[in-house]
Amino acid sequence: NIIRGIETYATGAKLSSPVTHAINFEGNLLTYLQRVGEKALVGAQLAVETGNLELGARTFWNAWGTRQGLKDAVKKMVFELTSSTPGLERATSELAKKRAMKPSPLPKYLRWTNPFRLLSASDGFAKALLKDSAINERALQLAAEEGLTGKKLTARTRELAQNPLDEWVKEAARVGLEYTYQAAPDRVLNAISKIQEIPLIGRLLFPFVRTPYNLFKEQLKRTPLGAIRMLEKRYRTDPIYRREVNAQVGMGTALAAGAYLMVDNNEVTGQLPDDPNERALWRAEGRQPHSIKVGDRWVQYNRVQPVGQYLAQAAELHKALKEGNEMKAQELAGRL
Repeated sequence: NIIRGIETYATGAKLSSPVTHAINFEGNLLTYLQRVGEKALVGAQLAVETGNLELGARTFWNAWGTRQGLKDAVKKMVFELTSSTPGLERATSELAKKRAMKPSPLPKYLRWTNPFRLLSASDGFAKALLKDSAINERALQLAAEEGLTGKKLTARTRELAQNPLDEWVKEAARVGLEYTYQAAPDRVLNAISKIQEIPLIGRLLFPFVRTPYNLFKEQLKRTPLGAIRMLEKRYRTDPIYRREVNAQVGMGTALAAGAYLMVDNNEVTGQLPDDPNERALWRAEGRQPHSIKVGDRWVQYNRVQPVGQYLAQAAELHKALKEGNEMKAQELAGRL
């Protein structure tokens, strides 16, 4: 119990940092914008395949979510901050009932001070918006299949979204977890998580496993390696899945190329250079490692994910090419 108490306190201390919460919010925002970009590509595919430009445009705009979705997101955030239970999903799950989770002992006006709740509220806001967007996308596609256009299409989409099919709700929940990097653990993650069970040091050294793993897993889908999904039977038989895969690989490729161009324009840095003279030049110019130039300042990006991964790998690839290290460049290009 003492060891568990120390582990919980250490994790809570890490999560109490305002920087952690700012980075979590930024990460959710950038991932949300990345998804909007992916949906723009999905909409473009729909427009080409169906010849329906309205359907393509609406698919893009639905990715931003609706007014009702924004209201629901705010409600979810407030609930996470003030409810007596530690989280909406956990409080209503069978697992929570089995564990007989106790209500918070804090008065309502102090519950938001819990660092776990602050992160849960930020993630809850993002998940609610993502769910709303996913349900409206399915509703739009079904309404379009009925041959509706214009105001009739808008009204029918709203009607279907307000009464979604069970499969839409499940899919929307999956999207919310996927884009906040909280998807249920698979066999690989379960194996990796055992490192936390090492006595005394496991959870102290590795307090967070699921989010970094899911972050890596989701970003892998957005590299050329993600194109291997095009060999799946589902890719050939499910048009929605096919458009999604194409959009993810396309957006990842675009972000990687954009990151490399920024590095090439001296707007992004990687690790500190080994050469003392070049390090001195960096200090004179105010450059920092793993930073992006914003106006006249250099702002570190290495903790802001997933965008930070693109920038870091692009910076190292550029450095390897500049030094003429072809083997390392090939390896880094593969990672990027």
